[in-house]
Amino acid sequence: MTIQLESLTIRAFRGIRGEEQFNFGGENSIILGPNGSGKSTVLQAFEFLLTGQIAALRGSGTGQIRTKEHVPNQYADPDKTAVKAVFTTENETTVQAFREFSNRSRLQASDRPEAFRELVTAANQGLIHLSRDELLELVIATPGNRKDQIYHLMNTEGIDGRRKQLKR
Repeated sequence: MTIQLESLTIRAFRGIRGEEQFNFGGENSIILGPNGSGKSTVLQAFEFLLTGQIAALRGSGTGQIRTKEHVPNQYADPDKTAVKAVFTTENETTVQAFREFSNRSRLQASDRPEAFRELVTAANQGLIHLSRDELLELVIATPGNRKDQIYHLMNTEGIDGRRKQLKR
């Protein structure tokens, strides 16, 4: 099953003080801008929506970064921090998903078709999180090498060889 992101609305989240809406229309999109313009904020908002967390704020190397202080915009009321998305599935089911910072352990969704549940599961397993370097490597890979780059990113190198062995 497939699921497409139609729009993403971000309110009082990290570098976004007010509310910003991004309309993707289910199409592949590129987020462009200079350093500090909010590209990572958009991706982190999507990750927060699906998981309630931001991987870049966790683990070693994050120093004294605390979620309570670094997810809501510093000039906004943390109770107003939220992310909302509208998705469509291949059978044209519309799913509205919403997560508030004040209740970040709860993902609210209008419906939970299989494609949406798969997306949330993948996000919680870290499968939608690419570093800038990984993303750039994927973008600049030649079409003939792109499959190998995807296998590398998903840690499945050699899968073709294993598939051939299974067939034998």
